[in-house]
Amino acid sequence: MYNRVYLQRNLLLTIIQNCLVVDDIFLRLGLKLDYRKILMYSFVTSLGLLLFNFVYLLVSYMLLRSAEIWPSFVVFTTFALPHLNISIMVFKFLCTTHLTRTRFRMMNEVHNCFI
Repeated sequence: MYNRVYLQRNLLLTIIQNCLVVDDIFLRLGLKLDYRKILMYSFVTSLGLLLFNFVYLLVSYMLLRSAEIWPSFVVFTTFALPHLNISIMVFKFLCTTHLTRTRFRMMNEVHNCFI
C-alpha cells in the first residue's frame, strides 16, 4: 500500500521535473511563461473549491439540523472527509492540466514561428 503512494509521489515529482526541463528549453528559445497567470489560476481555483466546499458542508449540516439530527464532530468529519479528499484531487488535476495546457500552447507558438 505504501509502495503505491511512494510511486505516485515519484510520478508527480517526475512530471514537475519534466515541466522544469520544458520551461528551460522555452527560455533558451526566447519564450517565457507567465507564471503570474499560472499562479493566479491556481489561486482562483483554490478559492473557488474552498468556497464550494464550505457551502456544501454548511448546507449539509443545516439539512441535518433541520431534520433534528445533531451529528457529533467525529460523525460529521467522517461524512465530510471523502468529499474534501475528492475536491483536493480535483484541484490537483485542474492545476496539472492547466500547466500542461500552457506548455502545449507555448509549443504551438514555437511551431507557428517556424512555419
